[in-house]
Amino acid sequence: MRKLVGLPLCGLLLASQAGAVVLVSDNFSGLTSGQTLQTRTPDGTNFINNVNSNGWSTNSIVFSGNGSGGLAVNNFASRNVLIDLGAGYFTTNPGVYTLSVTMTTPTGQTGTSWAGIGFTPINTLDQSFNGLNSAPWLLHRNTGNVQVFGGPDATNGTSAIATTTGAAHTFVLRLDTSTPQWTVQATIDSVAVDLNGASAGTTFTYGTNPTAIRYIGIATAFNNDSSSIQTLDNFLFEGPVPIPEPAGVSLAAAAAGVFLLRRRRVG
Repeated sequence: MRKLVGLPLCGLLLASQAGAVVLVSDNFSGLTSGQTLQTRTPDGTNFINNVNSNGWSTNSIVFSGNGSGGLAVNNFASRNVLIDLGAGYFTTNPGVYTLSVTMTTPTGQTGTSWAGIGFTPINTLDQSFNGLNSAPWLLHRNTGNVQVFGGPDATNGTSAIATTTGAAHTFVLRLDTSTPQWTVQATIDSVAVDLNGASAGTTFTYGTNPTAIRYIGIATAFNNDSSSIQTLDNFLFEGPVPIPEPAGVSLAAAAAGVFLLRRRRVG
């Protein structure tokens, strides 16, 4: 599976203030078989956090390395692993954000237990996204079926969408916080998901914006049936360049001045 590697924000800041950049990425390389995410912190290469220095927050063994450069998620229990972006992050930094991952569920599985990705305002570790007031989020069941929820929790959701088991699929959530009423879209393998019914299109518009969300991450749920081990890879969160602190503004301005000075000397 192709590995994605993020770029440090300092290398992107002067390139495009308006464009989307890698904010958080983890390709899970370097995790040994059975090694959990409990102590995994950004290393600047395989795991990058351009928002802050926070690592994964979890108390669970259900998220661990599979020994082949991927993340094994065992859905025998309802758990989550999250990264804290900070309170008010999406209101302070309005824009278009995408959260994506590749997931594979084994063939021959039954039951409705699942793994998924999403946004949530609460960090209660022994819980899936359904119960954290999460919005938006999606799940991939053992059977291959997928559901997307605008939220909060299991509200404003799609019907089951069938995918092939035993194959990697790419899931994307696109959250737009730049408009007065936030919107969300989703794709599965680059195909848009109908979030509103055929007559209303693929964009779900919030009546009440989920302004309290501050965490992004992965969750899993055991639905008292059969469990399986799903494989996740290439966790990626992209969005607008965060508004820097005053010291950061001065640093960026100084860097821009040096860049212009060099150009003048060369010219």
